[in-house]
Amino acid sequence: MKKHISIFILFLPMTLIAQSTYFNIYDDGTNKAAGDILVLESGNTLLPVLSRNDTSWFPELYKFNADGNVIDKVEFPNNSDEYTNIQKLHLCDDGTLLAFGDYWTGVDIYDLWVLELDTSLNVIDEHLYHTGLSHIAIFNSITDSYGNVILFCNTMDPINLWKNFIFRLNQDGDSLFAKIYDTPGLHFASDILETQNSNGYYLFSIWPGLNYNEGKTSIVEVDYNFEVLKILGTTHNTRNASVEWFNDTSFIASGHRNFSTSPLSTDYIEKIGVSIIGLSDTVINEYYWGQPDTIIQPTAYNNLGFHNSDIYYSGVLNFHLPYTTDVSWIVLIKLDSNLNPLWQKFIGGDKFYQVFSMYVIEDGSCLLTGFAIDFLNGNDDLDLYLAKIGPNGEFLSSPETPQSLMEVKLYPNPGSDYFMLDVRLPEQKNRIELFDLNGKCCLQKDIQNGSNTINTSKLPSGVYVFKIISNTKEVLSGKWVKN
Repeated sequence: MKKHISIFILFLPMTLIAQSTYFNIYDDGTNKAAGDILVLESGNTLLPVLSRNDTSWFPELYKFNADGNVIDKVEFPNNSDEYTNIQKLHLCDDGTLLAFGDYWTGVDIYDLWVLELDTSLNVIDEHLYHTGLSHIAIFNSITDSYGNVILFCNTMDPINLWKNFIFRLNQDGDSLFAKIYDTPGLHFASDILETQNSNGYYLFSIWPGLNYNEGKTSIVEVDYNFEVLKILGTTHNTRNASVEWFNDTSFIASGHRNFSTSPLSTDYIEKIGVSIIGLSDTVINEYYWGQPDTIIQPTAYNNLGFHNSDIYYSGVLNFHLPYTTDVSWIVLIKLDSNLNPLWQKFIGGDKFYQVFSMYVIEDGSCLLTGFAIDFLNGNDDLDLYLAKIGPNGEFLSSPETPQSLMEVKLYPNPGSDYFMLDVRLPEQKNRIELFDLNGKCCLQKDIQNGSNTINTSKLPSGVYVFKIISNTKEVLSGKWVKN
């Protein structure tokens, strides 16, 4: 197993980078794990955080300003031996917030914990909903066409089998309807969408008896009362998938995918990426990226975002469980609506990083959060971080936080007799290769850092696959169309 990917290491002069980006680490002596990011209309960022001191785990809510500075923090004490956790925040139509988590009630039983708050993080009301089960893991919430909040999560039964759990509340946090899918087998929720006709929902989950051994996420249609109508197919991704409508008849799903039948096979490779899938389970388009023999995982909560027609997804490169002393990289990739890569960012390489959530804000910048462990300096604490990357991939790291970075831009796409290739790669020996859809290499050219003009006048019109090779490794691939 390759442990270090040195090709991504590059330190940029700070004078070349927009000052509105940041990478902030918040270390107050406690271990911290982030929940899902929420950005308010004011521009402030809210983040639920699970913290641990010397005696217990306890939840906190952080508020950051546009520069990533902490401007407010609320702590919820926990006097039990088990943790109580806030995992997700939901913005209601009237500007109030619902915070969702699990609350330990004793003997391995957790209730669904719902807090109603204002944007100053004052608690307006509190609800506990008893499931009789344990360890509730919340994956997504939506406001449906009727103004209700739909929560999709997992819960665990007494013999430790995960089950899908769907819950309807009003925007005051009052319970309306719930269903636990008790089909024998393992359930792993990923995401939820409302159907286009507003009479039901699509659940994205590893469903019992379907594709579990293959690690694929099933698309399950349920009616308004959460009864299963049919199983539409699969997304090719594992359960770490975020899903959004791409148009009226197709989804876009992001996540993790295994490109071989077994982790023990010689050609085993993991990739993260996105696929566009029709309601008939037809893959319309897809883009995946990964490094051979290197573990890559998507961001744990939301890992998909949009700005205009551009698409963002994120993950972590060189990921290991249990956490090891290896370093890892935060990965952020931006695609156009045809799933052509616009740029990639690799941040880190100096610590072990985990990525928990991403959020694309209105100007096209992207927020990423998670924790960092500084194993190299003998520190195994989980330090919370919040990073902001600009809409064109601008990134500034503080002097204490080294970064590694790679950039590739290809345009125009579609093109005609040429295309431009702007690259910034740390290796000196780089090239581009162009293949037709039969896998025949039609063009191979050495490239240098900066702008490169690639002459394609002798190629027939059609769709081509390009590969960027740095030293001897493929670092990027995608499609280019010649008109």
